[in-house]
Amino acid sequence: MRNELNQRIAEIDRQLAKHDGHGVAPSTVNSFADLPATGAGYVSPSPPPRSRSHSVGGQTCFVGPRGGTYTITKSGRRNYGGC
Repeated sequence: MRNELNQRIAEIDRQLAKHDGHGVAPSTVNSFADLPATGAGYVSPSPPPRSRSHSVGGQTCFVGPRGGTYTITKSGRRNYGGC
């Protein structure tokens, strides 16, 4: 099965090379042997940083993943106008 998949990848690379205009396929992965291993030496990507927080006037202001600030209301909703 792996050989069949490698042949399919090579076929797709050839087709892409025809449409690329340069004669070279853009893919650098030519077989499953070129893919990263999941065993020893493999390092998984680090998770995105968690939100940060600080206190302003007795309320805790949180900073979201895209930089927006908000407070948490008593009902648990986010209030973006509070910081």
